[in-house]
Amino acid sequence: MRFAYSSLSVAILSSFSSLSFAELIQEPEPTSLSPSLKLSTIVVEAKEENALGKTVYNQEDLKKSPNSSKNITDFLKVNPNVQLGHRFRSSLQQGELNAADISINGGLAYDNKILINGLSINNTINPVGAQQSNHPNQLMGNSQAAAINTDLLCKLTVLDSNVGVEYGEFTGGVVSAETCAPQTEIGKIHGSLSYDYTSDVWSKVNFPSQDSRDAFEDSSDESAQPYFTKQGISLNSYGRLSEQWGFNAFASYRHSAIPLKTDFAESGQFEQQRQARNAGVELFYDPSERTSFKLGASFLENDGLYFKSNIRDSESTQHSNSQNLYFNLNNQLDSVLLTQQLNYQRQQAGRQAAQNHYSWLNSSSKTGARTNIALKVIWAP
Repeated sequence: MRFAYSSLSVAILSSFSSLSFAELIQEPEPTSLSPSLKLSTIVVEAKEENALGKTVYNQEDLKKSPNSSKNITDFLKVNPNVQLGHRFRSSLQQGELNAADISINGGLAYDNKILINGLSINNTINPVGAQQSNHPNQLMGNSQAAAINTDLLCKLTVLDSNVGVEYGEFTGGVVSAETCAPQTEIGKIHGSLSYDYTSDVWSKVNFPSQDSRDAFEDSSDESAQPYFTKQGISLNSYGRLSEQWGFNAFASYRHSAIPLKTDFAESGQFEQQRQARNAGVELFYDPSERTSFKLGASFLENDGLYFKSNIRDSESTQHSNSQNLYFNLNNQLDSVLLTQQLNYQRQQAGRQAAQNHYSWLNSSSKTGARTNIALKVIWAP
């Protein structure tokens, strides 16, 4: 018997064919043995653009820029709006460790405001002192109470114009330095230890004539330093002790030796010295995402040993230091950030030298001066 196709049978056969084809192309359900594809995570980092008149240097900038003196103002030679004083632009005094006087947009050196963790380190005792050692009635000094080692810093901000109302007591520019805050895993302590060394052997000075070169190499005054050795060590330690607590401790020591010749008839030399010390500790407490506290203490010191080239026993020590204690509180309100800081600071500056000065004519028992006048300093008891 021959089968006769009707419209109903054709429709039923078509539906079964469609179901069978759908079953054939259906993907199998994934199992534990099925291969999987995992894409790499893409991290997008936004970079903050500096506002007009504001330049921010991070820790990487501070480390990769040449800075043999390891202080803030020597680093700022990279900023075109910052100019160093004539004495510090010279390459004849590479053994010094003191912070250089700077001018921002033509302002005077003592018109600037220099900050470390929100605390001013401007020299309020003697910002414009004598430019030479053992001045009869003036103490040496510059615009900063002490030099800050850039190895201890994570951020440096320079404001040369459009300065906000949060800053005051200045008419030049603002230089704000910040030490490192702990941004590490909880319960882990991180740190760094660095050593640096440089000397006159690694430097070169160009002279217009051989006579000027000879005069430089025979120098008996600290204004020309043909030979020097500078070295220093820096330590930084930081970490988060818990979700709320963290700490940062830092210390550095730098030393410079500067041998100079004397003006005595017999050959000889004095070795002038410079030293710079930085030390401090900070505690961080963040009770919530909107509130943070910071309590810190620091000690900053510079001193130098000087001689007079034509006076025996003429040692004198110039020193200055800044002892600091500060408390910082930040509150993030709905639309503004409220920052409050309380500072305590004590600065000292002075000179220790001979109190009595005697001179006599040249004789067979006391010789040594080229001018036939022998000068001697006797230290008072």
